[in-house]
Amino acid sequence: MATTDNKFRNGSGRFYLSALFKETNLRDLSCALYSLKDNDDGSFPSLYRLYMAQEDPTEYVFANTYFESWQHWAELCASDWFQPYLKRWRAEMEVKIRSRSLALLLEQALGGSREAVQVNKWIVEGGYTPKGKGGSTGRGRPSKEDISKEAHRMAGDTQRLEEDFLRIVQ
Repeated sequence: MATTDNKFRNGSGRFYLSALFKETNLRDLSCALYSLKDNDDGSFPSLYRLYMAQEDPTEYVFANTYFESWQHWAELCASDWFQPYLKRWRAEMEVKIRSRSLALLLEQALGGSREAVQVNKWIVEGGYTPKGKGGSTGRGRPSKEDISKEAHRMAGDTQRLEEDFLRIVQ
């Protein structure tokens, strides 16, 4: 049992991390506050469910609602054992927020507003696709190798055009 009244810290004043979860607390379940499962587990609310319900992409409000502070949440996020959970939750949160936003834009695109044309154009061009996955934005400056390959290709094209021209005029 903790020797402090703070439910987020141990007797030494350090933040509870794995001890906060039913599944990873191997010593004293009286310190556990949450479950790592996707749904509540008895009296242990699912942190995943709470995270998704908060819909806070900055995680600041979430951290201050369900943990002692932002620092406490940051320390938990830095824990190697927590990384797989966090990665999955963040990816799903991003998709959830993008999905809802896209639904609102699609609704607006069907309307007769001045913005509808721009929204439709954005949708047709795939503006909702994340960068690096076929989105309309470029991938950045080409590498030196890409530049060199393109220069060689262009030089070869120029040489072929000159040869064709000489053949035609002779």
